[in-house]
Amino acid sequence: MIHPAGTGHMLIGPYFTTQGNMGSLFNITNTDTVNGKVVKVRFRGASGSDELLDFMVFLSPADVWSGSLTRNAAGRTVLSTDDKSCTLPEAGAPNQWPGVFKTLRLPQLNDESKVNALTREGYFEVYNMADVPAQSKGPFGSAPNPLYTAIKHKAGVAPCTADVLDVLKSVQVLTTASDALAVGLDSPTGKLMGSWAVLNTEQIAVYGGEQTAILATSGQLGVNGVAPEGAGLINYSPQMTGDVPYQTVVNFTSDPLLIVPPNQFPGLGIIAQWWDLPDLSTPYIAGDDPQDQAERLSNALAKEFIMNDYVATAAGAGGVAWMTDWVVSQPTRRYHAAVLYDSLSPLTNGSPVILPDFFGDMGLWGLINPESPYTGRLVLNRNAGGYGPMACLRPILTLWDREETGGWTGGFSPGEGQACGEVFTLQFGASSVLQAAVTAHSVTHPLPGVAGWAKLQMSQNTGTGSGSPTAIHPVPVVGFAATSIMAGNGNYGLTIPHRWTGARVEN
Repeated sequence: MIHPAGTGHMLIGPYFTTQGNMGSLFNITNTDTVNGKVVKVRFRGASGSDELLDFMVFLSPADVWSGSLTRNAAGRTVLSTDDKSCTLPEAGAPNQWPGVFKTLRLPQLNDESKVNALTREGYFEVYNMADVPAQSKGPFGSAPNPLYTAIKHKAGVAPCTADVLDVLKSVQVLTTASDALAVGLDSPTGKLMGSWAVLNTEQIAVYGGEQTAILATSGQLGVNGVAPEGAGLINYSPQMTGDVPYQTVVNFTSDPLLIVPPNQFPGLGIIAQWWDLPDLSTPYIAGDDPQDQAERLSNALAKEFIMNDYVATAAGAGGVAWMTDWVVSQPTRRYHAAVLYDSLSPLTNGSPVILPDFFGDMGLWGLINPESPYTGRLVLNRNAGGYGPMACLRPILTLWDREETGGWTGGFSPGEGQACGEVFTLQFGASSVLQAAVTAHSVTHPLPGVAGWAKLQMSQNTGTGSGSPTAIHPVPVVGFAATSIMAGNGNYGLTIPHRWTGARVEN
C-alpha cells in the first residue's frame, strides 16, 4: 500500500534527467534507529523501463545515502557520490565508481548518440531487501553481528570490512530465515524515506519532492494516515553476474522479458542475472507470487484521471515568464508489459514486439493476464522520436483556463495522440522546463488561456484486450507538474504533485 506518512519498504523516484543543462539529486534515509538496511537501488530508462544501473547500499541506523546524476563527455548519465556508507560494488572497486549508466539492455540504434540519450531520462526504484540487526540470531543465542559492525559508522565513516562484505557476494538468493541469519540478515521492516530533485544547473531552478513510499502490508491506515511497518519477506540477491536458474526467476519477478520460458521460446527474452533480483514485483507478503505483488502495487498506484495546473506565458510588461511541464511516470508497467526490441528467434522475424501481447497474437492466451492494467492497451511505435521502439498509450487531455473557458479535449504530439514511453513529459509552454527529449510531448491545440488546469485520461482500451474499446482502465501513475518562473535574473521552480480521481474499471 502507498504510505502517506512517507516511509516504507519500497520507494519510487518519479523522474531523473541529465538532458541539456539539467542534473539530478536524490537521497535515501534509514529512519530506523535500531537496525541497518540492505537496499537495492535501480535506475530505469524513460523509454521502456530498461535497466540502466543498479547497486546495493548498506544503511546503518539513522543513516542517509545521497548521490547525484550528471552527464559525461560521451553523453551518458553518470552516478557520483562522496557518501561514506558501504556499497556493492565497493567505493574503491576499479571501473565501477562513478557509475556510468549502461546501454546493454537498450535498443541498439545506428546512432550512438541516440542510445546514450536514452540513459539521460527515467525513474528509479528502491527496495529494502533485508535488515541488519546488531545481534546475530543463531541456534545458540545472540552474538554481535559482524555485518552490523562492518556497516556501522565510526567517526562518520563506515568501515565496510572487506571480508565481511565478501560473504554477501558469494551467496545466491536468500529467502529463508536460517540462510539469512547465517550471514547477518533479518526480515526487512522498511522505514525507508527518500527525496529527489532535478535542477537546471545554469538557471539554478530546482524541482523536487518526496519519493513515493510503499508498505509491505495490506492492512488499514491508522491515526493520521500512519500504518504499522511490519516485517516483509527476506529477498536478498547478490550484486553479481551469473545466469539465474529459471525457476528462481519466475519466483522472484514478473518482468515479461525475464520470465520467457527459455526451452519453449529460445532466443526470446533476457537471461536474468543475479543483480536483476529483487525488483518491485518480488513478493514481500507470504503466499504471494510476483504477479500478485505487481497487481497489488499497480492497484495502489492506479489513476483513472490525473489533474494539475499549467501556466504558459512569455515575459510581459512585468518581465515574468511562466512555463509548465508535466511528468507522468508509470513505475510498474515493466512488470506487466515490455518491448522486446529484436530477437534472433524466427518467431518475431527480428522485429520488436510487446510482451506478453505477442503471445496473444500467437494464440497462446494462457501466457497473458487479462486483468493486467496494460493487456491489449498498448500500441507499438517502432521508432518513437527516433529513439527506437516504444510502447504507447492513447491518453486524452482536457483543458480549461481559470475562468471556465475551454473544455477542449484531444491528444498531443508527436505520435498521433500517442504517449510513448514509460515516463513521458508533456510541455505546455514554448519550450520544455525540464529540457526533456526522449519521451517529450507537447500540447498541439491552442491553450484556452495562458493559465489554467488540465485533466489527463490515462488509458482507453485499444480493442484487443478485455472490455469494450471505449472502456476506461486505470493506469498506475506517479508524477508532478514543474513550473518555471523567470523574473529578470531570477529563476524559480515550483513542483506540484498530480492530483487524481480514483481507480474505476468498466467491463
